[in-house]
Amino acid sequence: MKNVIRFYAIFLAISGIMLISAFETKAQCSVTSSNGWTATFNIIPTAVIPEFTNCPWYYHYEIRYTMSVTFSGSTTNRSVSCNVYFNCTGGTGNQPYNSGGTYTSNSSVTLTTNNNARQYTAVSMYNYGTNPNCNQVSLAAVNCKTVRIDYWGSGITSGTIICNVPVPLPITLLSFSAERKNKAVQLNWATATEINNNFFTIERSSNGRDFEEIGKSLGAGNSNTIKTYDFIDEHPKGGISYYRIKQTDFDGEFSYSPIAAVRYFEDDHNLIILPNPIVNSGVAKLFSTQIGTYNFMIINQLGAILFSKKIELSEGEQVIDFDASLLSPGIYSIITSDQSGNIRKSEFVKH
Repeated sequence: MKNVIRFYAIFLAISGIMLISAFETKAQCSVTSSNGWTATFNIIPTAVIPEFTNCPWYYHYEIRYTMSVTFSGSTTNRSVSCNVYFNCTGGTGNQPYNSGGTYTSNSSVTLTTNNNARQYTAVSMYNYGTNPNCNQVSLAAVNCKTVRIDYWGSGITSGTIICNVPVPLPITLLSFSAERKNKAVQLNWATATEINNNFFTIERSSNGRDFEEIGKSLGAGNSNTIKTYDFIDEHPKGGISYYRIKQTDFDGEFSYSPIAAVRYFEDDHNLIILPNPIVNSGVAKLFSTQIGTYNFMIINQLGAILFSKKIELSEGEQVIDFDASLLSPGIYSIITSDQSGNIRKSEFVKH
C-alpha cells in the first residue's frame, strides 16, 4: 500500500491534564430587618477540640468554626447579634454553644464553642483497658448536622433560624495531575485536610466511564496539614487514558477526585521509519492488529502538524510510503492512531 503525501500545517497539542479541586462545607442563613438590610451568616466547622487529650470512655468537646457575616441593602441602623448552637449527634448532652458576638459591617472570625457540655463516647465504658487518643476524633465522628442561630438586632424581632451543615467532606483536595514520564505515567495529588481517611484507590479508564483499579495508597487518617502523594502507572495503555482517585473512609464511605487524562505513545519500535536519516522519501513500517481507518500524521518539534491523512490498513505488517523532499532539515515525528485510540510514534531526521 502506497500513499504519496502533500503537506499542510495546523497545530497539535499533546499533554497531560491537571485538574484542581478544593471543597468546603458550610451552613448559610440570612435574616432581614425592617431597616432595609439583610445579614447572611456563613458558618464553617473546622475542627473538634477535646477537653482531654486521652480518655478511657468519653470526653467533652467543643467545635472550632469560622463565621462570616455579610450585609446587603441599607447601611442605616445596621447591627445584628447572635448566639450559635451546634446540634451534633455523635454523643449526648447539651449543644456546644458560643456567644457569636455583634456585627455592624462585613466581618469574618474564627471562634470556638465555649461550653464542655457535649459528651462523645469513645469506647464502651466497660472497656477499661482502652485509652483512645481523643485528638483523633473528627468532625465526621461527632456529626454536627445543623446549627441554630439565635439572633436580635436593630429593626429585627428576636428569633431563631436553623441552618443545615453538610456532612464534612473526607478530604480537601488541593491538586491532582497525571503526566507521562518516559514509558510510565506519574500521578501526583495533595490534600489540605483529611478526615477519617483510610486509603486511596488509583483507577484508570480507556473511555472515561469504565474504571479499573491499578493500585492503592494509604491515607493520613486525620490531618490538618498538607499531605502529598504519588503513584506510577508502570504499564500504561496506548492512546488516551483517564485517571481518578477514589478516597475511602474507615467506615467504608467513599468519594472520587476529578479526572486527569494522559495521552501515551506506545513503544516507538512498533513504528519503524526507513531509511533514517531521510533525504527525499521514506517508508513507515508498522504492525496493525486490526482492520480499519488509521490517522497518519507528520509533526515538527513544536507540535505543528505538517501532514495529516486517514489511511485504510489491513491486519498485519503495513508499509506506508511518504515524500519528505519539501521538509527543511531537522527532526520530525510520525504518529499513527487507530480507532481504539492506540497511538504509535517514531522520530526521523531529515537531511
